[in-house]
Amino acid sequence: MWLLRIWIFLSKINMIFSILFLTTTLAQTTNPSNNYKNKCPNYWFGNGDICYFISDYLTSWNNAQDFCNYMESDLVIISNEKIQKDINMYRYRQLNSMNVKDFWIGLNDFKSPGDFEWVDETKPMYSNWLNDTVNASGNCVMLDVETQYWKIQNCTSEFGFICSKDWSFNQSLDVEECEGGMKRFLNSCYWTVPGENNWQTAENWCETENGNLTTISSSLENIFVYSFVRQKVGSYWIGLYVDDSGLKWEAENQDTFFNWDGQPEISSGLCAVMERNGKWLMQLCDGNQIKTAICEKPVSATSFPTTHIGTSCPPMWINIENKCYL
Repeated sequence: MWLLRIWIFLSKINMIFSILFLTTTLAQTTNPSNNYKNKCPNYWFGNGDICYFISDYLTSWNNAQDFCNYMESDLVIISNEKIQKDINMYRYRQLNSMNVKDFWIGLNDFKSPGDFEWVDETKPMYSNWLNDTVNASGNCVMLDVETQYWKIQNCTSEFGFICSKDWSFNQSLDVEECEGGMKRFLNSCYWTVPGENNWQTAENWCETENGNLTTISSSLENIFVYSFVRQKVGSYWIGLYVDDSGLKWEAENQDTFFNWDGQPEISSGLCAVMERNGKWLMQLCDGNQIKTAICEKPVSATSFPTTHIGTSCPPMWINIENKCYL
């Protein structure tokens, strides 16, 4: 009889735990506030109704804001202490793994010197200025994540940046993509070459998919391509090389944008690589230099759907003429 009583007792305990587990699971899956936090895509983080994207790519304030805009966001607006604490919390989770500690935020005094406002044209109701920094020269503001203080800087200085945007829980839309897991930026698809190769072998791999080693024609495109590089160790071949006539892009593009890490050596037999900081270096193209590489090809006008639902794109996607691109 005592064995039966023990079995009944244990059965009741098991039932209670089962009910508690089921209740907790249902609460997590049916409560919008819980699902809400999972709506921020990869490389973004969220706490409440805002998603944040942080980049350690060093660039000017204007370039940073342009890239945030392309992702349907703005440089972060720190309108209250909670947002400041959210960023500080994220610092302990990820920023300590980055070498960069200074990041652009969305505060500026472009309209009237000394009268700072956010990118949405609201005045700061909350601030965390470093002592006497309001008297410094410059028109843009950066955040030192180690001290959490704000500092005025020249807008052409190069720092990392933080984007933010509200995220709608029930947002739904179709998006245009490249095939086979390739990433899209404007009118091109990008992908990485498998393994490590010398420059010419990497170019041959790109050509098998009707592409070439990537041609980088703007700072925004450089930031996008950098997203491939910073996730890996080492450097990546790009499509720039030197022959007897000088610098050339493999895709025969004559764009004049460059992002050199110092003054490069320009001599025949050298090819360009993008380092993990987004800067470019020249290295020997031959078989002793093996690296991974980034390919690019034009988007086929007939390969992708054009249906678009909704009025905005999720973070990391670009809204151009009411279509979303990644």
